[in-house]
Amino acid sequence: MICPSCGEDSGGDGARFCEGCGAPFDAAKPAPKKGCRCAAPDLDADGFCQICGLKPAKPQAAAEHEQALDVALALASDKGRRHPTNQDFGLVARRADGAALLVVADGVSASDNPEAASRAAVKAAETLFLSGSAAAEPLSTEAAALVRAAAEAVIATPVAERLHDGPASTIVLAVVRPHASAGLVNIGLAWVGDSRAYLVTPNVPATVLTSDDSWMARQLEAGKLSREEVMRSPFAHAITQWLGMEPAEMTIHTHNAVATPGAVLLLCSDGLWMYADDPASLARAYTEAARGAADAAATCRALISSANAAGGADNITVALARL
Repeated sequence: MICPSCGEDSGGDGARFCEGCGAPFDAAKPAPKKGCRCAAPDLDADGFCQICGLKPAKPQAAAEHEQALDVALALASDKGRRHPTNQDFGLVARRADGAALLVVADGVSASDNPEAASRAAVKAAETLFLSGSAAAEPLSTEAAALVRAAAEAVIATPVAERLHDGPASTIVLAVVRPHASAGLVNIGLAWVGDSRAYLVTPNVPATVLTSDDSWMARQLEAGKLSREEVMRSPFAHAITQWLGMEPAEMTIHTHNAVATPGAVLLLCSDGLWMYADDPASLARAYTEAARGAADAAATCRALISSANAAGGADNITVALARL
């Protein structure tokens, strides 16, 4: 029996009290509505659970923003279940020389005009990428130039209310191009903040290609707290670097990688990776999402659906390239 107070399956049919929370069962209450993670017996007029305050998980097709250039390159973004707006932004693009761009930005909620900041960052990177004027080898050199353009765009973003810090956003982007050796793919990455890039390769452990600029990363590096303790902290997602800082104080991180055929490059905001923090968990989430998915876009939608089903505590953005 599902407890209407705590949402747990606690007590068999005929039980009078929940074995988990001790609340009495009330046979007169309606059955829980399917889809809400706490199994709330009723939703309010706006569709929110009256026990946990969340909305039932959305179907896969409900991602608010989707972009698919072909079966192998796509992006999807959704506001999640707790935020009224989507402060993430991202896109994928291809250039005439065969290079591809994936970019995800997460507007910082505590800053001014975060939605405009993330959009400005992404569009500035796209404009410079498509112009080809920043093309360089190694690819991380071009990626860093795109992030610098994004940072300038965020600094130039208008202030909306002057109630917070100036506009701010994270960014992670990848420039992808075929390798000189047939079948291999070059990847150049650049990032600031805690949005991440993963490489998922068949029969090889998945890897995270980026490192977080965050309080959590600092604590783990110092060995002061366990991962479980860090993830429970209210500072777990506090970042230490972002677009919008003074350029002299900001560090653009870069990395180059070579991928083999069949690998998948996945970029995402913390709205996804908070539910699959380590590479192995992310790889399992990807494998489950890709099972039965016809293309990269369907996989992105499935990953967003899984994050929403797990709680959808933040905006969720996923960019995916099947290499």
